[in-house]
This record gives sequence, structure tokens and C-alpha cells, in this order.
Amino acid sequence: MVITFKDVSFRYTDKNLLDKVSFSITDQDKTGLVGLNGTGKSTLIKLIEDEIRPQSGEIIKSGNMIISYLEQEPDIPLNTKILDYVMKNNDKDHKVNDYEAKSMLTKLKLDPEALTNNLSGGQRKRLALAKCLVTYCDFLILDEPTNHLDMETASWLEGYLRQYPGAVVMVSHDRFFMDRTADIVYELEQGKLTRYPGNYTNY
Repeated sequence: MVITFKDVSFRYTDKNLLDKVSFSITDQDKTGLVGLNGTGKSTLIKLIEDEIRPQSGEIIKSGNMIISYLEQEPDIPLNTKILDYVMKNNDKDHKVNDYEAKSMLTKLKLDPEALTNNLSGGQRKRLALAKCLVTYCDFLILDEPTNHLDMETASWLEGYLRQYPGAVVMVSHDRFFMDRTADIVYELEQGKLTRYPGNYTNY
């Protein structure tokens, strides 16, 4: 077990986003999270991250679980070398080396020696993805990870995630990506979470 929700509820103004939701994610699950905009997917992610707390119910996590989170709109600092940004705040006991970081950046078509000042929106998203993937963690949360990726790079990411040994939660409108990576799909609708084993096509 990595994380378990037990009867978790969360209400925003007059909308019940989560209504006594219960589910578990185990240590190798590749989970796709789907639902219409505004149904509460971001709220669910914030609860996993401890950014907000449930209004009722319980969230149980394994030990000192480390989460690496790719935001949909990442905030990248200026005047920073791309390689330094990826290496910053890496866990001292599991520090990634320059070669691994440079290799990841190259796969995502970024220059490790360039500065962050003049990056396009797509390059900023790929840089945040690189940092997310090289950061030591038990649990990856990826919000629209294939945005701004070409087919070759998206295919590489699919292979990377299939081999990734930890748990992954993905929010994506890219059905082909979800088909090739997810082995469980959860649909969030009207405050309820429904589990569908298998990939997006099965869902």
C-alpha cells in the first residue's frame, strides 16, 4: 500500500467535489485519473500532496512517502541554468548525478547549459517533467505530461513509465498515452470515484 483514502469528502462552496471517496493505490500501480473539467481532479491531487486536508474521512500514506509532482502549469525561476534547476533540492541520500540529469534533459530535447530565461511554454513544461522524473520519490503525479511533447518524446515517456518501479497517477486528455501507460483508470464524476481495471480503452 502507498496511499489509501477512506470515506474522504471535500466540498467547495456549493459543490460536493468528493463525496465519501474510498480507494487505494499500491506501490506499482499506473493509475489514470479522468473526469470532466471542474469535477475535482485537481482537488484529489492536492489531497494526495497534503496541500489541503479532507473535510471528513481519512488519508493513510506509507511511511515517509516522497511525492514528485508535475504541475500542469509549472513555475520555473529565471536566471537559472537548466541543469542546476533539475539538480536542485535532490534528496541527499539519493542524489542524481550530472550524467543522469543531462541524459534526461537530452531525451526531452533541452540544453543542460542554457538558462531558463528564454524558454517557451513547451520547453518550461519539458524542463519541469525532467526535474520530476529525476527526483527520487515513491510516487509520481503527472498532470498533462504529454503537453508539448512530439510523438518521439511521448513514446519515450510511455516506455519510461511502463518500466518505472513506483506508483504513478496521471491526469491526461491524451487517450493514446493513457492507453499505453495506465493499468487502472479512475473516473471522477459528481463526487464519486469509480474504478476501471485496465487501460483507457477498457474504461
